[in-house]
Amino acid sequence: VADVLLEEGLAMTSSSLKKALEKPQDVPDELFTWRRAKPLAKEKFQCKVEWLDEECNFYVSPLEWSEERDRVQSLVGANFFRKREEIPNPNRVWRKGEACIAKYFDENWYRAEIIVPHVDSSHVGVEYVDFGTKSSVLRIYVSDHIMDTVKDIPILCFPVQLDVKPLTRTWETEILDKIHLHVEGKVLDISVKLCGNPFPFIVDMFMGEEDNKEDVEKFVIGSGMGKKGYRER
Repeated sequence: VADVLLEEGLAMTSSSLKKALEKPQDVPDELFTWRRAKPLAKEKFQCKVEWLDEECNFYVSPLEWSEERDRVQSLVGANFFRKREEIPNPNRVWRKGEACIAKYFDENWYRAEIIVPHVDSSHVGVEYVDFGTKSSVLRIYVSDHIMDTVKDIPILCFPVQLDVKPLTRTWETEILDKIHLHVEGKVLDISVKLCGNPFPFIVDMFMGEEDNKEDVEKFVIGSGMGKKGYRER
């Protein structure tokens, strides 16, 4: 009877049970996560857009954080400069929210966190925390070697939203790409209309010279890429 149960997968030997209950050796005891971005104690600030996600959240980084951003990337870049090859231990067990350093398409390494621990046997899903960008990355290009010099530095971007909604049920990729291209690389003046808890802020967003500023919300609506949202006060 025991042999039949084992063959049908309805039972297991004592040694198999012990092995199944053992903690894998490549799982760390503690889950290290990046410190969350600090909410700004001001209603107006200047920033640049690092990313625009599928929900039309603008991931922005205030200009006053520029020096810190440069320092973080310099430290990460210097530490991983020669790590062009694969990271050892590809069987590392990752957990959702865990901090890591991951290679991006530009061949550089950045601070990231795990958002999908097991996309498949070769990939994990990560978010590059200082940019808001999400990507599926080969496990061999994700490292848990995090330098102490960047562990205490909070995430250096956060999401904000315009008071707009899509023309259809969801935002279309083509429209999001046009909006992103319009603001990419520009210095934006942000005015907070409604605070999240702590994010996202609902904001007015302007760009251009002082005497000729463009309202990005009006641009989106006037260009037929979105319509007015619900949060106007």
